[in-house]
Amino acid sequence: TFSTDEIREYAGIIEEKSRYIKDVMEDLNLSTRLKNKELSLNKKEMNIVALLRTIVIDILNDSKYGNRQIQFYVNQEVIMEEVDEILFRRAINNLIYNAIVHNNDHVKIEISIDKKDHTHILIKDNGKGIKKQELERIFDRYYRGTNTGAAHKGSGLGMAIAHDIIKAHDGQITIQSEIDSGTSIEIKI
Repeated sequence: TFSTDEIREYAGIIEEKSRYIKDVMEDLNLSTRLKNKELSLNKKEMNIVALLRTIVIDILNDSKYGNRQIQFYVNQEVIMEEVDEILFRRAINNLIYNAIVHNNDHVKIEISIDKKDHTHILIKDNGKGIKKQELERIFDRYYRGTNTGAAHKGSGLGMAIAHDIIKAHDGQITIQSEIDSGTSIEIKI
């Protein structure tokens, strides 16, 4: 027979694994619907400078990441775009969390936004970088780079989902990286 403590410990493990499976299923469902263009975007005109600022504040308010160096640069306070707020937030969140969880605690992350002919969002870190052959597959479903740390418990769909959400907004997402000097992701909408 198991002691109460053992039962509690096993129950905790089962709960954690079920939550992980639920997250993977939800990500898979979202990814499939985005891929098959089955998702109708609920777009509305909004200030995406304010949206990005909120995303950054929410991440820094998370007790796990409160000590991270995340800087937010803007040169204009209002940039209006038609976006699906929930999906757009999800894409940006995925990209910032990626920069956090794949690097050490001292990584510096810079997020900037400006508008010329298009709106440009840049998410840049000075972390360990991504190998060239992995960069080509970074937006593929289930692709996980060899640099993925053990602490990262994602579904393996985060980058693919971010990519497909930006594409669903008729935007472009590009990534550049160099080993030991960091990664930068540019979104153009």
